[in-house]
Amino acid sequence: MDIQKIAKLSRLQFNESEQEKIKGQLEKIITAFDRIKNIPTEKVEPLITPIEIENTLRPDIHGEDINTDKYIELAPESVGRLYKVPRVIS
Repeated sequence: MDIQKIAKLSRLQFNESEQEKIKGQLEKIITAFDRIKNIPTEKVEPLITPIEIENTLRPDIHGEDINTDKYIELAPESVGRLYKVPRVIS
């Protein structure tokens, strides 16, 4: 495994001791993936998600209508049916 090539591709720099440490870690990762690749999965049905969750919807309940005229009256300043606010962008 060429650690210097991997470091160059990822734009990282390692000294000798770091290279040896990383080489060992990468070998463990590759070994773990090799073991995963060798797990027999022919008889396993594919899943879209690991936990099958059924979406439950709440019933739509009509609430109180918003009285816009009431809120316009409560605003510090308004122009017609619009709120007047301080300029944010000059």
